[in-house]
Amino acid sequence: GVSWTATAFTGWGTSLASYDDGLGPLLYSVGNWITPGPNFNGIARWNGVSWQPVPGVTGHEFGGQLTVFDDRSGAGSRLWSLGTVTVFVQGGGFVFDALRGFDGATWTAPLRVTNYASSVATIRDIAGTDALFVGGGVGALDGSTSLGLALLRGCEDVRSFCAGDGSGPVACPCGNSGSAGRGCDNASATGGALLTASGSTLPDTLILSVVGTRPNSLCVFAQGSTSLSQPTVFGDGLRCVGGSVQRLYTKTAALGATAAPGPGDLGILARSASLGAPIAMGATRTYQLYYRDASPTFCSAPVGGFANLSNALNVHW
Repeated sequence: GVSWTATAFTGWGTSLASYDDGLGPLLYSVGNWITPGPNFNGIARWNGVSWQPVPGVTGHEFGGQLTVFDDRSGAGSRLWSLGTVTVFVQGGGFVFDALRGFDGATWTAPLRVTNYASSVATIRDIAGTDALFVGGGVGALDGSTSLGLALLRGCEDVRSFCAGDGSGPVACPCGNSGSAGRGCDNASATGGALLTASGSTLPDTLILSVVGTRPNSLCVFAQGSTSLSQPTVFGDGLRCVGGSVQRLYTKTAALGATAAPGPGDLGILARSASLGAPIAMGATRTYQLYYRDASPTFCSAPVGGFANLSNALNVHW
């Protein structure tokens, strides 16, 4: 923060990135060096005292770019490198314009960039989702056609939407907005029902859980083959499941909370298949909870008066 200090580095570098593999942050550099030396193969990491070789690289990295990106595949945040000519342990042989990730110990298999690429960067969009952008003379990224710019989106298994909290385009039917991210409020003033998911889609260990329903209310976990482009009023709440809709599980809430599948229930994939609606890998389904909310004095008919809904979830299988 005051002065520059030499690091026994001569030659030229093309990119720097700070990456923490769980043991603390290190500064990574790629370039064409005289020192630290050829045995570093054009990529090295600085620990604050000295340069160290990076495991797994057996050929020379030339003109590379570095960025840190979590593709939400379960591998965590990784250091991604774009190099014009690289040989590394897992691939063997020369790989031109290869994009791959490093977890601090090993490299992923490369994603091939057709033609050439000159830059890679992680960019967060307006929805708060990170994507990895690759720019240059890109003709294709891993076989997907591109015109100079390609992006790699991370896995997004579950996304919550359709909140009845006043933030969407459609208001709750009788001014009964719920708390942030929840469905419309109910006669018990819980702030609305909140549907969440835990577990994995591969293998299917996904559990749908809800809190904030009315105590001891009858609850139906519904699955839609698509989501509505705009919520529609249903009872005291807003419905966003659409297309072919299945009633997956019926439960009774205990103190306003329940979950499915429970003990003895089929998993979501198996249950959907048993209802004649198998889910293909890569497909997206929408989930929402219906629950009884039949108070005659809250959101009374003809506006509502019989049921309410949680927020909705999009799940990418």
